[in-house]
Amino acid sequence: NDIKCRFNDIEVPGELVSGVVATCQTPSQATASTVDIEVSFNDHDYHSAGHFVYHEGIVVLSASPSHGFVRGGTIVEAAGVGFPPPDGAHDDIFCDFGGRTTVATYIN
Repeated sequence: NDIKCRFNDIEVPGELVSGVVATCQTPSQATASTVDIEVSFNDHDYHSAGHFVYHEGIVVLSASPSHGFVRGGTIVEAAGVGFPPPDGAHDDIFCDFGGRTTVATYIN
């Protein structure tokens, strides 16, 4: 497997999932920051794959209400620390309920 990803200067192994998708696991980072991502399919030539934003750990302190109807539709508010505010480039926020993902809204 010659697929490699580079997050700034840190190289990690990659995996070809399909003819058009490769995956790589992010290495740890000392501080919150934005890094460049590059991908190589031959261990020599790297191609820009955009940017990745590291952020501090998110901690959910509470979620309310703690129950709702089986048909769904209950609005649940999750409060905590470390939620990255929307910045125009990274506005996608999601909640997961037992493997079912829904779009969330950031409230300041």
